[in-house]
Amino acid sequence: MGTQRRALVLNFDAEYELENPKGYSPSPKIVRQMGRLAESYRGALLATDVVVTPETRAQSLVGVQGLAWCPTPRAQALLARVGARPAPGPSLPVLQRVNDRRFGIEVQPDPLGARYVNTLAEALAHLSPPFPPHGYLTKRAFGFAGRGQRVMPGPAELTADDVGWVRNSLRRGPGLVIEPRVVRTLDCAVHGYVRASGEVSLGPPLIQHCDAHGKWLHTSPLAQGRAQATLTADERAELQASALRVAAALHEEGYYGPFGIDAFRFMGAQGELRFRPLVEVNARLTMGYVHSGLPLAE
Repeated sequence: MGTQRRALVLNFDAEYELENPKGYSPSPKIVRQMGRLAESYRGALLATDVVVTPETRAQSLVGVQGLAWCPTPRAQALLARVGARPAPGPSLPVLQRVNDRRFGIEVQPDPLGARYVNTLAEALAHLSPPFPPHGYLTKRAFGFAGRGQRVMPGPAELTADDVGWVRNSLRRGPGLVIEPRVVRTLDCAVHGYVRASGEVSLGPPLIQHCDAHGKWLHTSPLAQGRAQATLTADERAELQASALRVAAALHEEGYYGPFGIDAFRFMGAQGELRFRPLVEVNARLTMGYVHSGLPLAE
């Protein structure tokens, strides 16, 4: 895309809009979080890029190409308000479907046995003792950058706060993922671009650097970072196969554009190393997409 001027909406909170498209408005806390993420993302921008916010003057970017982190209705409307030409994007129902964590579980069976539940009764039945050695990780249907998750450590019964979090999560969204927690030894990702025709391009595997709670910190090429930051040939093959499977499923749902999948290596019950080739599907841009060498839009 060279040095073409672009108007960008960095709506890192897109999942919250997908969860509640009619009533969502970012809270001051979310605005601050997005500001910090925008600072982290600044190195990925071109010198000619203009980041569009609600404070950007109306019709100030007439005719400029408009791109969104995720082309939600709010993002596309903001681009149109400043006069930019928003890139075409999938419909809201498609974005909701493919960014719901249920989608990834349905695309590929999970080696940890992650389960998607829709009711409080289902969740409490699954979260009853005995707990796995490291407890459970629960994730809301929509979340970003490690948010919308809660650890249920066990081994005793859930606390009142745990039950309240599960209940509130199911009230605000369509479901909840419950999966056993494990000791992760390497987090990685791969990105792709699905064209409307179904043609797929994949980028190289990347290392995801996360904190102790699994929250994303930064992304680096495979050859950098920790000494053990490498993948075996089998892991690379599994990761690529998962990405292609996800791409095909995205196309079938009517999605086109950038996407990424997360994966990790973990310690098995007997101390053996195992690989989970599909943890999350992000049907949008990601913080690491800049390392993929793939287009933002076409």
